[in-house]
Amino acid sequence: ILVEGADRASADDIKIAVEGFFPQKYFFILPARNVFLFPLHEAENKLQDAFPAIAEARITREFKPFRFAQGSSKSHLRVMVAERSRAAVACDASSRCFVADNAGVLFAPTPAISGASVTVILENDLSEVVVPFKKYSSEFMDFIARIKTAAFDSGGIVFDSFSLMDEYGD
Repeated sequence: ILVEGADRASADDIKIAVEGFFPQKYFFILPARNVFLFPLHEAENKLQDAFPAIAEARITREFKPFRFAQGSSKSHLRVMVAERSRAAVACDASSRCFVADNAGVLFAPTPAISGASVTVILENDLSEVVVPFKKYSSEFMDFIARIKTAAFDSGGIVFDSFSLMDEYGD
């Protein structure tokens, strides 16, 4: 199993998870680690569930049908992952915070942080969040990024946080 693109998610942890998706022996004949019978799409979906920092996982089979020559490699699985980018931090009143990506998905808990380089989104309550959780629209995430950049570029203005209106219009 070859893993590519993993940075925050451990390549070793991804490899162990993928090994767990191999089916057991088929009909007591075929070996348990048969690359040909590996459930690609099911494993891709489960990887994304198991590792919230992974936005997309793609698994391909690479066959080496003739392994007679000395030093030739075996068939293997290539796992390519695209991790979520860190676009903002969403925090509630109790300082429970999560990292959000450009698509508005909360994907990792984080300590409360602030600063000119960090986009903070203030929320009333994030206690029910189970990562990954789609909280914001991509348009909202793009909007706050553009506003923050334009305000700084045109007047040196730095926004320390953003928030959405609640049901009362506040």
